Amino acid sequence: MKRILYKIFICIFCCCIFQCPSISVQTQYSYTAIQIYNEGVACHKQNKYELAEQKYTQALKLQPNFIEAKKNLAIIYQHLADKYCSKEDYAKSINYARKSLALNPNNLYCYNIIANNYSALNDSQNLIITYNKILSIEPDNDLILSSLATAYMKANQLDKADETYKKILLINPNDSIAQQNLKYVNFKHSNKILNDSINNLNVGHIAPEQLYRKIRIQPGVDGCYYEKMKTILDLVWNEPNGRMLLSALLKQNTSINIVDGHAKADVHRDTKKQTLYLYFIIPVASFTTNSAVNINLPTSYIDNFNNKNLYANQRIYNLQVFIHEFGHAFIGIKKPKDVDSIEEELGVSMIGYNIASKIINDKYLTPEQTKEYSENVLISLLSDEHKYLQVYSRFNKSIQKYGIMMPYPEIYSDNLLIYQKLLSEGKVSRVPSLDALILSNNNRRIKL
Repeated sequence: MKRILYKIFICIFCCCIFQCPSISVQTQYSYTAIQIYNEGVACHKQNKYELAEQKYTQALKLQPNFIEAKKNLAIIYQHLADKYCSKEDYAKSINYARKSLALNPNNLYCYNIIANNYSALNDSQNLIITYNKILSIEPDNDLILSSLATAYMKANQLDKADETYKKILLINPNDSIAQQNLKYVNFKHSNKILNDSINNLNVGHIAPEQLYRKIRIQPGVDGCYYEKMKTILDLVWNEPNGRMLLSALLKQNTSINIVDGHAKADVHRDTKKQTLYLYFIIPVASFTTNSAVNINLPTSYIDNFNNKNLYANQRIYNLQVFIHEFGHAFIGIKKPKDVDSIEEELGVSMIGYNIASKIINDKYLTPEQTKEYSENVLISLLSDEHKYLQVYSRFNKSIQKYGIMMPYPEIYSDNLLIYQKLLSEGKVSRVPSLDALILSNNNRRIKL
């Protein structure tokens, strides 16, 4: 569309020339200059641009104030700039466009040609300079403002992009593209701040050596993951709730197993069968006891947490996974007969995100963040095998009784209510166990 407009501009300029193709009498110009100029016009009409350029240039050497010669020469340079741009000879195109601008400084068409060349060359810095020159002539050109904002984004100048999109919205508050892109810029800006924070985390106090000794590198896993896991334990140890989770592991027979990246992060308890004997000979009873708690953490989560190319939220998620499993281990130690539930899975995730936020941002989750995270976690849980778990297990009350802080538990304590909301929004599919529980609750209310 832009190129079509540019062609129209060229036609207009050419029409202007050919309406007054030659000059016969001009008292302010010399006879020789006028004669050479008219020869240039004749060449121009026949599309002999190089010869026309020579004639106009000669006329200007004889008569530097020859306005018509300047205008026509500017148009020839513009034409050549456009021609070489279409041939992808960007250096020549830029050169001719600049020659045209030297004769006609406010020629927006030539500035657009230069911008197209720099865009094709992925030269963001010169593209930004060119767009700003156009805006110095047309400050409220929303198309150029939008292109400038995009260039700022590509150059990772997010503050400038934010400022430019806001200016667009002042001109046109209903510009949906600018509204959407402004949200994306804000996301990118937040992501940059978070990534900078993750990359420059201060470990603070190191975890006890006794905790390090619980790290087990499984066969086939590179030994470098031992040091990487120590760093993660140090980070979690420096947050009060994280320290309580890890302290429980110190007092029990637990192991933190670093396993292959394709494995699953989980916690399981080893069981041991015990038998009671009468007089050490006659078996009278047998029972099963829990012996060790094993926390399995795949290397992929460690790699992703340290991957600077991932979005910050992805890295935070991977840090949350470690705390999530520590939370399962904690409740398993405190309540050996604990049965996993959707409530527990959601609860340990929220504890994980809350601790991760404190580690990275030095701030716990806000109510708004808590609502967003809890809904996203429940969507994830109800889309995989977790949906077959029982719904409640009194996890929220138990974990808080042991002193672990949950972020705004009232926001996500009613799984059924959130499930119904997400169902109405089409974000989850029906889960039979939740539907049955809702029906049961409704029947109970009717009887009452």
